Amino acid sequence: MGDLGGALERAVMDALWAADEPLRVRELLNLLNASADRPLAYNTVQTVAERLTRKNLLRRVQDGQAFRYTPTQSRDDFTVALMLDALTDSPDQGAILARLVESVPDADARRMLDALNARTADGHGSGGTGGGTGGPRASGGPDGSGDEARG
Repeated sequence: MGDLGGALERAVMDALWAADEPLRVRELLNLLNASADRPLAYNTVQTVAERLTRKNLLRRVQDGQAFRYTPTQSRDDFTVALMLDALTDSPDQGAILARLVESVPDADARRMLDALNARTADGHGSGGTGGGTGGPRASGGPDGSGDEARG
């Protein structure tokens, strides 16, 4: 899974996550320029969309002479995957999890506890950080990019 390399990649992903349907580069450019301090060039947005496609964060679909771009996974699934990647890379996952729990606001800690209790009650109590999030991840196609992964 790729990561977002900079502010423009994040802006492109944010716009596509918020979109109701896959967008052409021109549509994406118009959205980005509506809130930009300085206007972006078409080629810049097209290059970023292609880079995100190579990172498997976007999927492109032919639409006449152009392509439409859509995220390969929801924002939530992307964020969970980033967190799991960071956790997996840690030699002391327990310490990282404890620090996370201590760092979040009380309301978020309660939501985490509720989710853990529900997971345990559903019989999903065993397992490590090997991708078991208690919910489905974006998949579907052989490349792991499901059509249902919009969000």
